[in-house]
Amino acid sequence: MDEGPLMVFDHYLTMQLWSPEFASPTTTIDKKMVWIRFPGLNLYFYDESILLALATRVGSPIKANENTLDFTRGRVARVCIEVDLNKPVIGKVWMKGHWYKVEYEDKDVGVNGIDDPVQSDENLVEQSDAMELVWFTVGFKPIFIQEANGHADGIWILSNRADLSFQFVDTHPQIITFSVSKLQQIWFCSGIYASPNPILHACFRDHLVSLRSRMNEPWLIAGDMNEILQPSEVAGGNVLLARSNIFRDVVDSCNFIDMPTVGGPLT
Repeated sequence: MDEGPLMVFDHYLTMQLWSPEFASPTTTIDKKMVWIRFPGLNLYFYDESILLALATRVGSPIKANENTLDFTRGRVARVCIEVDLNKPVIGKVWMKGHWYKVEYEDKDVGVNGIDDPVQSDENLVEQSDAMELVWFTVGFKPIFIQEANGHADGIWILSNRADLSFQFVDTHPQIITFSVSKLQQIWFCSGIYASPNPILHACFRDHLVSLRSRMNEPWLIAGDMNEILQPSEVAGGNVLLARSNIFRDVVDSCNFIDMPTVGGPLT
């Protein structure tokens, strides 16, 4: 994995994460594991959690290069990711007020018929400029961005406060966690878009509980949990009390307080 693409008898060996739904007669290669680089990234960000969080904006992170973590390669940061070959190539990522270029070591990564990297970059710049225009029009600037994954639209953390400082803490496909500080005061916040899929939602709950031990200051979670604590939170439909009880156990174990709503209780 650290040496780059593997070749067997003049053919590249394609690797992807194992899935319990794998069936060789019908499986198509729509995902691929590749190494990417972030040239010019400040050594301050050569931390495994930060690099993997940055890589989530390009694909599904696998691991960070050992030489990168040991600071023996200071010019580029290397991360192994799994990319979806049915999605457009991500050419740059936003972090801490700057765009950082993404380089793919596998030159065969051409997605949706885009073989011209120049054209791909132009499209990405247009999309990025459009997003920036939306942010600045409403007076906000991006702090952290979790790119869209599948049918999920991603998580955007934006701010219009110049008197606050933000520090990345942790990322997960369904959660972005960061700290907010002003003078000597600090608190933590997690932006959430939990998956309705029961298996993925279980991963979300486990990650939320694992974060609890790291939160030594007030902690706010906000977003769409895709779960309820009591039947009054929904109108119509069947309420799965077993799932509600599981989620309530998570709320209790994290010592959360369910804040009262203002306005209509239903969305």
